[in-house]
Amino acid sequence: MQHHFSIGIQEKHNVSIYFEQFFGKFEIRVDNWPAVSKWLIFGFGLTRTFDLWVGIQEKHFLRVEKTRPLFFPAFQPHTYRIYIDGILVQQFDA
Repeated sequence: MQHHFSIGIQEKHNVSIYFEQFFGKFEIRVDNWPAVSKWLIFGFGLTRTFDLWVGIQEKHFLRVEKTRPLFFPAFQPHTYRIYIDGILVQQFDA
């Protein structure tokens, strides 16, 4: 799964979310540099939250929530919610 979007008005940054669902590799890249890189193999909670600041002069708080299904998560779509400065801007299943 790959998802791309831009953040910022004066200072634009390209954000990419990658998740290899079968093996559990999760990555958030800002301007093609890894900002978050995790292996999501084991976990008891259904929702994982990733927070980071994006920008230098124009800072934005980015939160990505990933919710996995309860049964057979490697074979079903996961729900992603993207918040910028505390406001939900996108939600999608992939």
